[in-house]
Amino acid sequence: MNCIKIAEDTVKLHREKLGAVPEVLPVFYKGLQMTVDEAWAVVRAFEQEKGSYLQWHSNTETGAGVTKTVFDGISGAADTTGQGLKASPFTAIAGDLVGGLSKGISGFGETISGGIREINERRHLPLIAELEKQIAILEKAINDVKS
Repeated sequence: MNCIKIAEDTVKLHREKLGAVPEVLPVFYKGLQMTVDEAWAVVRAFEQEKGSYLQWHSNTETGAGVTKTVFDGISGAADTTGQGLKASPFTAIAGDLVGGLSKGISGFGETISGGIREINERRHLPLIAELEKQIAILEKAINDVKS
């Protein structure tokens, strides 16, 4: 994610709609000069990008939860099957094996789910924080021009 590229593209699009470069460019952000309206358009673009990352983060968290639930369900089914197999002396050994597998399945699901969450936090949270920081910087620049 490149905040400067987002800002440049937003300002360019705003000016294309306007049909000209405004004469007064009082807001200065990361080497770009823009009008207050253009600056607010950049803030909205940052907010939209942030919303996309928040949605992606939320969806990934949901996926991690679903993954854990699925593995817990498989583990429960294996444990129940193992208990059933232990009821007969002819299948008791198989019951022990299947019951033991259920613990491994649950642990595997926990590992996968935890890994998904860890990657999600490392990938999305810094980007969201950076966008929030850039929004604050740009809003301050806008407010400085207005006062």
